[in-house]
Amino acid sequence: MTGLDEKRVSAWLTALPGERNARTLKSRWNDFNVLDRPVITVFGSYDTGKSSLIRRILVDAGSAVPDWLTISGRHETFDVNGVECDGCLLRDTPGLAVGADDVRGVVNTNAAIAAVELTDIAIVVVSPQLATGERQLLRSLLLDGTWTPQDLWFVVSRFDEAGIDPEDDLEGYFELRDRKRAELRDSLDLGADFPIHVVAPDFAQFAGSSQPVDGAIWDDFRAWDGMNELEQAIAHVGGATLAHVRAATERRYWRRVVIREVSELKSQLAEAEPLVAEAEAAESRHEQWSRELREIDLAARADLGILKEKLATILLSNWGTETSDKSLLMSGVENAINGWFDTHQQQVDRFLQSVGRVSARQSERQSWRNFQEIASAIEEMEPALMAPARVGKHVKAVGGAVIAALQDISRIRPAKSSHIKGARTEPSSGSVGDWSYAEVLAAATAVWKLAQVVLDEWEEYRTARETASLSEKLAQAQADKFAAEAVGIARTVWDTMLDETERRLQIVDFLKPEVTDGLRQSVDQLRRAITDAEILLA
Repeated sequence: MTGLDEKRVSAWLTALPGERNARTLKSRWNDFNVLDRPVITVFGSYDTGKSSLIRRILVDAGSAVPDWLTISGRHETFDVNGVECDGCLLRDTPGLAVGADDVRGVVNTNAAIAAVELTDIAIVVVSPQLATGERQLLRSLLLDGTWTPQDLWFVVSRFDEAGIDPEDDLEGYFELRDRKRAELRDSLDLGADFPIHVVAPDFAQFAGSSQPVDGAIWDDFRAWDGMNELEQAIAHVGGATLAHVRAATERRYWRRVVIREVSELKSQLAEAEPLVAEAEAAESRHEQWSRELREIDLAARADLGILKEKLATILLSNWGTETSDKSLLMSGVENAINGWFDTHQQQVDRFLQSVGRVSARQSERQSWRNFQEIASAIEEMEPALMAPARVGKHVKAVGGAVIAALQDISRIRPAKSSHIKGARTEPSSGSVGDWSYAEVLAAATAVWKLAQVVLDEWEEYRTARETASLSEKLAQAQADKFAAEAVGIARTVWDTMLDETERRLQIVDFLKPEVTDGLRQSVDQLRRAITDAEILLA
């Protein structure tokens, strides 16, 4: 514990992730440090005889018993109170009520813990049955390596109630005393040098709850009641140099601050590490899905060249005819485009079915649900933004009608935030985002109908071929041009659908790079803080 002081701990606290109020901790220490004598705090459950013990110590020392000190087996002490005795400040604390859920029990327990965490000497009082319900609390609170035999004492009080009457069998009484000491050491894993006083401060309750009490009432029992050794130890503390006692308390206080914060940091790290693992797995999974989607996209785009040739062939098929069946021509164009679209849409459909199966499996993991909560909370802090559909230059050749149709598609698409807040995390089979392919195709059909613009132009061009004296070569060029415009329309709708599919993948994975980066940074900060604390405590 050498060298651990407020300055080093404050510097460490300041560097911690999140807010740590080093100023409050310093203020608490300063408030305690102004006390001009050693502080001895009596600590234990409400029925262990703390008040009777303090009364006996005060009476034997010739000190007045304060009015607030009441003798009872019930909850009678509700505040931390102190009284001067043998050069010390002797403090009584509310009784522990481990496991209590009533307000008074919780408040009393917290007040007692706060008092014993900031004291020069702690006296832990247990009954002859030893620490039972409070055993775990005592182990976690007092046996963390910050206390020494000089500042942590144990008292088994009311030992005249242990089962052997010392006036009838003194030897048996002492044997039981030694056995209880050994049991208490084993129960709390106490080292052999931690003092354990076994006492009977008010044999057979001769004094009971009376106030005031003449100390002579206990004279017949002093030879064996164990109070003399305890009172001598208190008097020794009162006669010691305060600076020496208080320096040890300061080291223990700041050491406990670090230990408590490290425990909290480790809990946070244990919660954050699985979240980082889920976020990184989501990133990796999204990269894999994006690659698969790109492959589908590349295949679709590669087939656009074939589609263009088909459309040009369809247009040229009626080039030499005197009359044209416009509906038949339109049907041919639509069938060619829909055939291309259906082929590659099925690939997207199967892809999303696979995504849905993976999403369903991952939603069963608690760590994934925790990550969802984090990502959702962050998402709700931001405005829901909808990326505009990509509109290529080829659309401009047809005009604003295509753009209007694509805007209709955008209106079909729900806002991103509605996905995040919903309970369902996996895409349904054959859907893009939360809208079905039937809706996509309904919107797409409106776009296909815009091919009518192209066909109208083609028909006007075809019927004017004689007056323009156009050659077959020019006809091919014009057919290619109009086919390219139709392909451009198809590509625009395909791009819109892919945008929606990619967006759905991000929703399924709650993929936000800033969330993942923030989690990684938090984990790194927590690990560094824990490492720095371990160095500080070494």
